[in-house]
Amino acid sequence: MEEASSVSGKLEGTHGILNHIKNVLPNLEKVSEEVSSVSQETLASTEEMLASIEHQQQQPIPIKSG
Repeated sequence: MEEASSVSGKLEGTHGILNHIKNVLPNLEKVSEEVSSVSQETLASTEEMLASIEHQQQQPIPIKSG
């Protein structure tokens, strides 16, 4: 009988953990989406900066005489 009580207690604990995970997952999903969005924006900005640098490097350097 003690074993049944122990198993029952473990099942209740596991059920509590699963409920907690079930409540936390939507928030984790939202945060993950936000992080992904920021990462994509950062990548786009970085690509724009690199393109600008490459363009500037292709321009002739003006030589001052005098």
